[in-house]
Amino acid sequence: MRKDLETIELNKNIKEYKTKYEETLSSMSKKYKKIEYFASIMALDLNKDIIGFFYNTIEKKYSTEELCIRTYGFLQAMFVSIDAIYSLSMSLTNSKNFVNINDNPTLRELKYIRNDVVGHPTNRIVARDVVYCVLKPTDISKYSFKYHIYNMDNEEIREVSFLRMLYDYYLESYKLLDILLNYQEVHKTNSFSDDLYYIVTKYKEGVAINALFRQFRTEYKKQYTQNSRIYKRINLITKVNRLPHTKLNNFAYLFHLNYLYENLCNLERTDVKPIDLKPYPDEINEVIKFFKENYQYKPMLDTLQNHNYPGFREALNRMINLTKKEKFSYARMYFEEIRLRISKSMYDEAYALLALLKLVK
Repeated sequence: MRKDLETIELNKNIKEYKTKYEETLSSMSKKYKKIEYFASIMALDLNKDIIGFFYNTIEKKYSTEELCIRTYGFLQAMFVSIDAIYSLSMSLTNSKNFVNINDNPTLRELKYIRNDVVGHPTNRIVARDVVYCVLKPTDISKYSFKYHIYNMDNEEIREVSFLRMLYDYYLESYKLLDILLNYQEVHKTNSFSDDLYYIVTKYKEGVAINALFRQFRTEYKKQYTQNSRIYKRINLITKVNRLPHTKLNNFAYLFHLNYLYENLCNLERTDVKPIDLKPYPDEINEVIKFFKENYQYKPMLDTLQNHNYPGFREALNRMINLTKKEKFSYARMYFEEIRLRISKSMYDEAYALLALLKLVK
């Protein structure tokens, strides 16, 4: 009974946002005619019909073969649509830092699922290991499917809901397209990057900048969507500032302030004035030294960029063991602090430290 009610609610929400999404996409096709915009819009329009047909016919009865081709077509259409939205956002804003549809966990996971099932089921590389994905025709229904992931002696079964994917896609895509529809008219030319450069340099000098940053955050929120990557970075910086003011946390605060400044320069199309982040804290110096002396482990850095990446936890635990074995005590404490934050579901605060791995050359 509960599942039936959940399906009814999902269908209601899908219909609402499907209509909004399609209306907004239609408005964009009439407004943006230049090829750098139009190509993405036409890709979205084509796949809109594929995804819409999938949803509108979901209640019908299908043979096993028909269920298979519907699953393949659905996953590919969703994947292409998300890629087209990224391209459209890049073209209209001239920045990859505007709005990140990947913030939605289901849509982010869609990329992995599509690669598992449609892209590379026979030889997926995850955390430097080969995994094998098996989709059995008998495991596909009109509402969902499940597939098996094999890694050495381990087996994982993943179940995927078509309705949940549809809801998340329509909701997030509509929100993004609605912002992009009028982006060029409402985009402001105020130089927030100059304000932030002043804030960063003052922080480097040891000046208390809490009041300055709060003012900056308030003014920025008045003019830009809080769904943007820029605003996410502002929220991240705010969270980092609430942590104990250790040398490592203070450095993470400076690092993300500077990263925000560089992104704003990109958004406002102004030149970046370089800011020297040194001296690094002991933890970061040792992490850099560890990878310099143990170059063979550098490929693990890609997996360690995000806690949502497949194989992340295994890579993190391995780094803790390696730094302990090689007697890099500060580097070990750095990775252990990341693990501690993740265990407490402090994912943003963990990312604040993970991002510092960008300093490893």
